[in-house]
Amino acid sequence: MEKQSSQMNENLQEMEDMASKALKHGLNNGASELEIKLNHGFQRSVEIKANSISGIQQQSKTLISVRSYIGKKMGIASATALTPKTIEETVDNAIKLAKLSPPDDNFISLAKKVDRNPRKVKGLYDENLSLLDPSDVVTSLKLMVDSALEIEKRSIVGGGLQLNDSEVVVLNSNGISKVDKTTSMSLGSFVSIPLSTSDVGSGGEFYLSRKWENNFDFGNIGKVAAEKAVKTLGSQKIESDKMPVILDEKSTFQTLSRTIGIGVNGYMVMSGMSYFSDKIGEELGVNELNLWDDPHVDEGYSSKIYDAEGTPTTKVSLFKNGILENYVTDSYTSNKMGIENTGNAGSGFGSKIPRPTIHQLQMDAGSDSSDQMLEDMKKGLYIESGLNAFSMTPDISAKLTRAFYVENGEIKYAIKNAMLGTNVFEMLKGINGISKELLVEYGHQSPKILIGEVSIASAGEDKKGGPPVSMGAM
Repeated sequence: MEKQSSQMNENLQEMEDMASKALKHGLNNGASELEIKLNHGFQRSVEIKANSISGIQQQSKTLISVRSYIGKKMGIASATALTPKTIEETVDNAIKLAKLSPPDDNFISLAKKVDRNPRKVKGLYDENLSLLDPSDVVTSLKLMVDSALEIEKRSIVGGGLQLNDSEVVVLNSNGISKVDKTTSMSLGSFVSIPLSTSDVGSGGEFYLSRKWENNFDFGNIGKVAAEKAVKTLGSQKIESDKMPVILDEKSTFQTLSRTIGIGVNGYMVMSGMSYFSDKIGEELGVNELNLWDDPHVDEGYSSKIYDAEGTPTTKVSLFKNGILENYVTDSYTSNKMGIENTGNAGSGFGSKIPRPTIHQLQMDAGSDSSDQMLEDMKKGLYIESGLNAFSMTPDISAKLTRAFYVENGEIKYAIKNAMLGTNVFEMLKGINGISKELLVEYGHQSPKILIGEVSIASAGEDKKGGPPVSMGAM
């Protein structure tokens, strides 16, 4: 283990030295500002298809990414061979592209050092996970399949395990220097139960971690996925109506991460595309709504000490007592808007240009009992899937893939062929309950929420079918 750790530290030092030399080369050859990112690591995976192990893979992950500026003109180049020559050639290519590019009048400078020290976050790298051979866990993954089949023998199980270790170096011409190493693990089980062409149950369960746990219960992941699939069997259509809905903890996290994430994104705000533009200080949600971004949770799956530009991350209050308090920014947006760089640079929207993103959303508990919220519901829906907003509008339109009809406090049956329609502002103001119970997992926390009334559109009722099957109160 000590030998492996020493080797990794030597790799990082060598990567930093190569980046430093290439940085000087670029500044001596026409770049006014320059950023160099080096990423090296491995991805190891085991895939499950149709109840069987279908493949074990290991692949190297190496990427050189260079962002060069000549005044306000930017060029980006990348490569995948981590050698001094290739890095310098990538720098030269970025400079050539910058010369040909139109100026960006919104650009002021690349990231600069900020007046805060990087936080210490424990548990973002695990040597045991870095060294793990996926073939050693095939038996455990078979247990995941077997556990699903014990719940329902007609289950078709897919999914798999993915292990990642990564060494990252970020240097720029303004003195930014980031050297880091991380590991992560993701495990998923997806179960389909096809009883007929019109009755197919589906469910999934996943687990995320930064470390390898020797006694981890793989079987439980398959068991839970199959149980979720069974719950969706016998789904029925419902009439279109307006009704209250309860989002479970995972749905709350997924929904708010997407909708709030778009609204507070500094680039969307700067570009006039955010529905939260010019709304700092406004009461947009109910008084109990408290949301923040905290990338400093020990062992958090999305925890980060530095953002993608090498700026130390921060804990950012987003909503306090329903009032919008902050946007999340990177160097580009903070410079243009004249506000603090919160250290939220991410990889951007499918490009290599960093753009702001929420790292790890947190939501405060409320004062309501989650059981009581359900018991008090005369007619409504219990939802276990996230809801999406359209990128540049506050409108929310979501196909309900995991939703259950509730009557007199009892979950009756899964529904099908239904859409939910609302908008972000109606949702935030329409929260009538926030559970005092929190789901704390993978570095984030979220409660259940009750939204008073939303529109549900259905394709109509089944002409035939038996009575609803009670699912209990969960």
